Amino acid sequence: MDFLRKIDEKLMKIEECIVAVLLFIMTIAIFVAVVERFVIQLGLTWVEEFARYLSVWAAFVGAGLAVKKGAHIGIEAFVQILPKRAQKIDTLAVDIVGILFSVIVTWIGVGFIFKLSAAGTVSPALGVPITWAYAAVPFGCALMAAHYLIKFLVGLSDLISGRGKTETEAV
Repeated sequence: MDFLRKIDEKLMKIEECIVAVLLFIMTIAIFVAVVERFVIQLGLTWVEEFARYLSVWAAFVGAGLAVKKGAHIGIEAFVQILPKRAQKIDTLAVDIVGILFSVIVTWIGVGFIFKLSAAGTVSPALGVPITWAYAAVPFGCALMAAHYLIKFLVGLSDLISGRGKTETEAV
C-alpha cells in the first residue's frame, strides 16, 4: 500500500502544479484585459471566455485535490459518535460512493465529449473546439475517482491489518 500512497502523493503534487499554473494564467489574462479596457479601451472579447474555461479546469482539477485532502463536505457530527471501527467502515462506504459517482460522471462526460467533437462545435470567442472546455469534467472526475480508489484501497488494507488504530483499540 506504500506504493499507492506514493502514487497518490505524486498525483497530488501534479494537480497542485496544474491548478497553480491555471490560476496564474487566468489572473494574468484578467489583469491584461482590465488594463487594456481602461487604458487602450478596445476590449478583448476572448479574455472572459478564456478565463472562464481556465476557471472550470482549475475547479475540476481542484476537485481531485479536495478528495485527496479530505476537503469535500461531510456530516462529521454523525460519524464522530460512532466507534472507531464503524467510522473507518463509514469512510470506506463514502469512498465507494465517491468512486461510483466519479466513474459515472467520467463515463457520461467522455460520451458527451465525443458527441461534441463529432458535431464540430467551437467556442464563440476563442474559436477553439468546445471539447477542450468540456473535457475538464471527465478529466477532473477521473482524478477524483483515482484518489477515491486509492483512499479506499489503503483504508481497506489498514482496516483489515489493524493499522491506524489507537493503542487501546489494537489490544
